[in-house]
Amino acid sequence: MTPWRPATRGAAPAPGAAPPTATLAALHRSEPLEVLARQVLRYSNNLSAELIGLAAARRLDPAVRTLPESAAVLTAPAMLAAPRTDWTGLRLLNHSGLSAASRITPAQTMALIQSAGPAVLALLPGEDEGKVLPPGVRAKSGTLAYAKALAGTLTTAGGRTLGFAFFVTDEAQRAAMDRTMDRRIAEIPPEARAWLARARKLQADLLELWIAGL
Repeated sequence: MTPWRPATRGAAPAPGAAPPTATLAALHRSEPLEVLARQVLRYSNNLSAELIGLAAARRLDPAVRTLPESAAVLTAPAMLAAPRTDWTGLRLLNHSGLSAASRITPAQTMALIQSAGPAVLALLPGEDEGKVLPPGVRAKSGTLAYAKALAGTLTTAGGRTLGFAFFVTDEAQRAAMDRTMDRRIAEIPPEARAWLARARKLQADLLELWIAGL
């Protein structure tokens, strides 16, 4: 570990060497990445998702500076691994999904999930917004006003393991809300909450149908 040392005003910080008389004041090591990733997926910690994504992208390309650049670096290997997938329109602006401007299709989502492999799939939670999903369903949810998503794997009544991606949105309603909402108010409008309740019901009904009938 190379300690930081103050630089002169106007100059960039420069690495230095700790003197032999230095005393360690504190040392903190984070949980392993597997533990952090599992927690991020379960609790939807957006900031942690962005930081993990940036760190991973910079291991591949140290020149990465922005979240869109980072997202592009991390999706490129999956795109190369799945050349038969139509990647037209893919636009990811970050790693948390907290943007109404990102675009991805269900087919593209499944290609990314499949390329992640069993080790990553095992990290997916069996919960959606704190509520337990049906037995055999492991997936990551995504929720914004006028947007609901759930993607992962499920085990059917016949014992088959299948991948799925559920997306439902109302772009016109979202755009109208963005034009009129007060950014100082964090609460979702009542009509958007009612819309999300209907979307959650549709999601639950489809999961039940897929598990029983596929």
